[in-house]
Amino acid sequence: MPVQSPGGPQCCRGHTALEVDAAGTYRAHFSAAGWYVRLDSVAAAARAFRSAIALYQRDSRVYEEFGQLYRRRKRCDLSLPIFREGLQHNPEAPVLRARLVECTLAVGDTAGARALAREAVERGQQEFEATLKRLSP
Repeated sequence: MPVQSPGGPQCCRGHTALEVDAAGTYRAHFSAAGWYVRLDSVAAAARAFRSAIALYQRDSRVYEEFGQLYRRRKRCDLSLPIFREGLQHNPEAPVLRARLVECTLAVGDTAGARALAREAVERGQQEFEATLKRLSP
């Protein structure tokens, strides 16, 4: 039975079909993941995000949104590995790094957050200078 949504059952069916019909494109899985997030279907969203990442690792937004899936639920312990992996593939992604810094702080690792901010500043990401200053002893 299709999931009821504000747009009716056809909305969900279309995203499920997109995952099947365009299974070889990461954007189809990323789009479906966003839909599942809106439906609050964590397991389906996580599966779709993982499928997108398996196909293409260079879109930092996939990692950002996947990590946010757990971060919004106060589960930074689950977000951290996702954000870290994303940053390995996309070291210049400031939003991804900022979310990694936030979750690193949320789990009590101030030194780790400081190191992430310092690395960003060393890479020329000036938007992290204030964060580094705030985290410095």
